[in-house]
Amino acid sequence: MANKHLTADTKSVFVQFGANNLQDIAVSQFNNDSYRQAMVNNTNRIRQAAPHATITFVGYPAISAANGAMCPVRSGTSSEVGFNMDVLGLVRLGEDTINSAMRTAASAAGANYVDLRRASIDHNMCAPDSIRWVSGISEKSVTHNLSNHLTHAGVDGVARILSARS
Repeated sequence: MANKHLTADTKSVFVQFGANNLQDIAVSQFNNDSYRQAMVNNTNRIRQAAPHATITFVGYPAISAANGAMCPVRSGTSSEVGFNMDVLGLVRLGEDTINSAMRTAASAAGANYVDLRRASIDHNMCAPDSIRWVSGISEKSVTHNLSNHLTHAGVDGVARILSARS
């Protein structure tokens, strides 16, 4: 918005809020009114800059597997091995909480919501390299730019999901 790239001609805006600092804040903060109101306020700022745009909040992709498994160390020899590093359910709780908060805030802001976790559950951190969309923390087996973020295949997969929505 600072560079005036959002205008009255903008048709679609996709927004993702809040998970980069998940380790620094309590998970419970995502379900409070101030978080939701901040998301609504940011959406209103987008609407002022792009009054005709469809605004869509984008949930986070699946990091943990459906059973809670986490596979943070990935190499050529371990790429097919998943092990449950999330014995307390903290990562899954974080995923569920932030996605729920975004879904609720999208509704409050009159925006759409895309559930990437559901769409990417088979592409989680423990999926085989050929279909995995999320890199491990120590990653040697698929191309990626940042640890614990989307792989190159994940960027393509999410782009396909979002382009179908715009």
